[in-house]
Amino acid sequence: MSTAVMSIHVQRIHKPSEKELANCVVVLDAAFHHKLYLSAVGGDQSLIAPLVRAHVNAAVVGGELWAATLPEAGIVGVALWFGPGSTFLGTAEQRQMGWDDIMARIPAENIQWWDTYFATLDEISGRVLGAGIKRDAYQLYVLGTHPEYQRKGVATALQKEVEAITRERGIALVVETTGAQNVSVYERLGYRTMGSGKYVRANGQPGELFVFLKNP
Repeated sequence: MSTAVMSIHVQRIHKPSEKELANCVVVLDAAFHHKLYLSAVGGDQSLIAPLVRAHVNAAVVGGELWAATLPEAGIVGVALWFGPGSTFLGTAEQRQMGWDDIMARIPAENIQWWDTYFATLDEISGRVLGAGIKRDAYQLYVLGTHPEYQRKGVATALQKEVEAITRERGIALVVETTGAQNVSVYERLGYRTMGSGKYVRANGQPGELFVFLKNP
């Protein structure tokens, strides 16, 4: 194990500073290279950072913001979790932390896409997991590592920290992710692939959503 991996520090940020929030946005923005978001905001690249910030803000007020840091680099990995009984954008407070502003600035067809996407996500998860499983679990909504630090154990460290807490409390973990390439990643982390379902990406292309479960 390299020194970089051994020096990873993971913590939940309860009251993030503006600098910490900005750094989390930079990491997630770089991790996804705009792939997940650009078409979903009508191709307006200026909305990418505010949209990512809205995701982070929602986790701060309604879920949990976790960060992995390295002494020489600061924040290099970010995870947005939502505990039992809470969901992404599940409250008006979450939506008011930037999400509503984004929705007011994108075309109507993109607003409809987001609504359909969330509904499809809930339908697939409910079907493959069963009633109430997702609601009672810890849900990983976003996990990203800065490209310069990928494949160095950062994402695994972020997972394991929360897993240790949920194991003590007897709570399952649920992950929903797109892309068949992610299946082996989560299976190596001990998750079971519960099933999948089709959805339509914001660019109109077909996609597949996979749902994973890890019992305590």
